[in-house]
Amino acid sequence: MVFLVSMATAGLVGRLAWLGTVDSWALARGAALERRVLLPTAPPRGEVLDRLGRPLSGTTYVPALAVIPVLTPVAEPEIGPWLDSLRQVLGTAPPDPAALSRRPDRGEREPWVLVPRLDAAALARLARAAAEGRWPPGLVLVRFAQRYGDGSLARHVVGYVNPADGRGVAGLEAVYDNWLRARDLEGVAVLTDATGRPLPAGSLRYVAPGRAALVTTLDRDVQALVERIMDTRVTRGAVVVVDAGSGDVLALASRPHFDPRHPADVLDRADAPFVNRALAAYPPGSVFKLVVLAAARAEGLAGEEEARALARSVNPVFVRLGLELGAGRLLEYARRLGLGEPVGLGLPGEARGFLPDPAGVQQGELANLAIGQGPVLVTPLQVARLLFWLVRGGSPAPLRLVKELWSADGIVYPPAPAPAEFPLPRQSGIRAEVARWVRRALEAGPRIGTGTRAQPAGIRAAGKTGTAETGRRLPDGRAETHAWFAGYLPAGTPRYIVVVLVEGGGSGGLVAAPVFRAVAEGLLALERTGGP
Repeated sequence: MVFLVSMATAGLVGRLAWLGTVDSWALARGAALERRVLLPTAPPRGEVLDRLGRPLSGTTYVPALAVIPVLTPVAEPEIGPWLDSLRQVLGTAPPDPAALSRRPDRGEREPWVLVPRLDAAALARLARAAAEGRWPPGLVLVRFAQRYGDGSLARHVVGYVNPADGRGVAGLEAVYDNWLRARDLEGVAVLTDATGRPLPAGSLRYVAPGRAALVTTLDRDVQALVERIMDTRVTRGAVVVVDAGSGDVLALASRPHFDPRHPADVLDRADAPFVNRALAAYPPGSVFKLVVLAAARAEGLAGEEEARALARSVNPVFVRLGLELGAGRLLEYARRLGLGEPVGLGLPGEARGFLPDPAGVQQGELANLAIGQGPVLVTPLQVARLLFWLVRGGSPAPLRLVKELWSADGIVYPPAPAPAEFPLPRQSGIRAEVARWVRRALEAGPRIGTGTRAQPAGIRAAGKTGTAETGRRLPDGRAETHAWFAGYLPAGTPRYIVVVLVEGGGSGGLVAAPVFRAVAEGLLALERTGGP
């Protein structure tokens, strides 16, 4: 039955040719364009694409029936038989009651939708009517595009548009609103003469003007992988995946998320689904020990004992290192390693994080700061950039989210640079040999340290756990903590940087590390099947 319905639908679509495809630019120019009747079938907006040109919005298409009055009879005796044949074709299809009250013989000129959504049974019945020659003139089968479908990805990155005016409200939809908004509508058009009468046969056209597009660095397969894992393991949190060679962001996901078709439905939710947690600031917990160890090694204060202490996250060792460095030196290294300043991907709502003024840090605060529990806040994206710089031998370089812009006429433009509130330092203060030494220390974490649950099968990874105190209590009286794991794989020649934050998740080693492992193994599986 499904096969028969599919074949019937294909036949109908073929017969009507979805109204054909024409040279959109030929229709978009000249006097003929100004003498047309148009039924818009898609939002006048370009797509947000992944790095391979695949849409991220999950656009879906809904088949519908519409009436184009200029193609129908407008007076008796023709109008009566036309209405009868229309009723027969509709059968049990549920027409819009308001649409049924409209009549082409009452001066209607603009097209209207008769049945806004057709199911498979209705499509099969319409196919039979078309095949038997019972198709009323002026009745057209169209498909309406819905910009966001169930399969839409990276919702916090893409954002959404206001359905009332079609303008971008959040994410890249808002930042690149002017670029993505099209001037010409897509839809079914009837070309008419100067008196408004349809031109001879062939006047019905499908108008598909060129659309501008925004190409991101995201990989749809990687983004989908990350989101599937988060949907089963992370109620609140973020995962960032970065190409360790280029700095391109391959996935950036936040939970909870929202339905971009109905954003108003979650406005009052207490768990803040609109917040992009990859850009939000959190206490880093022991992930900050990376900065302490790198600074201590650069200053000649750390050796192999301290490297082993990173893997096992030995607090007293890092308290000692922090006190030896002093607040001024430690915080200067943190700043030069990119903490406390936005990454600048061009997304709205990115937090700066926070590094305190060294002059106001007392000894007790410095001891807490050295283990990531003091007055310091970082974003998951900043932590990903920190690891990227370490992988690069301590050399600063930007992360990238927007790859290029495609104009409606096919020209490719580089994106405008994001506002540089934080110019990259020429040097991070970490020499290449120091970066290599810190990386060796990171490799021990998944092997013998607190991150053993992060170790993927068949390959060595490197990384650091973090369990960050929030100062709040859970209903059962336990302290609430955020779970972190920040790492990369493979350990020797990194291809991917992965940062996991589970908000209120508890232990980094118990909660965030297994998420890292699942993402890492998924990335390796994608590589085997021709993925990134």
